[in-house]
Amino acid sequence: MPYAHNRGYGEQIFQEKVTGKLRERSELSQCLSMLRAGDTFVVWKLDRLARSLKDLVEIVQDLNDREISFKSLTEAIDTTSSGGRLVFHIFGALAEFEHSLIRERTIAGLQAARARGRRFKFYRPDHIKQRLRLTLQGRPFSFMAQGQVGDR
Repeated sequence: MPYAHNRGYGEQIFQEKVTGKLRERSELSQCLSMLRAGDTFVVWKLDRLARSLKDLVEIVQDLNDREISFKSLTEAIDTTSSGGRLVFHIFGALAEFEHSLIRERTIAGLQAARARGRRFKFYRPDHIKQRLRLTLQGRPFSFMAQGQVGDR
């Protein structure tokens, strides 16, 4: 998820490599710490910045307190005006609502599938790496299930 800021003499772009669901993200923290009054903080989309309305409002309020502009490209939000701040709060609430709906639908879908007898397997990261390695070697997944992978 890219973050950018512009100081008039150039811009810097930060790309996060972890999910936005985590509050502590190194690239975001670094970008926010480098911002100064008069800078503009730009994100691609509101839901890339924070997963909850509370976190989103806290971040944007902190920017506002530090006299830093905020822009979201997808939602065309610019908090330098009263109208932009209003739109920001409305879109933030809608984004959180949409996230909740998706989560509820996913849970309902999983429950319905389980009721129909569907079983789900969740693999540990080391199993995923093994499956990828086997695929690259042209070996079937059942090879791993038979315990024939030596480097566990």
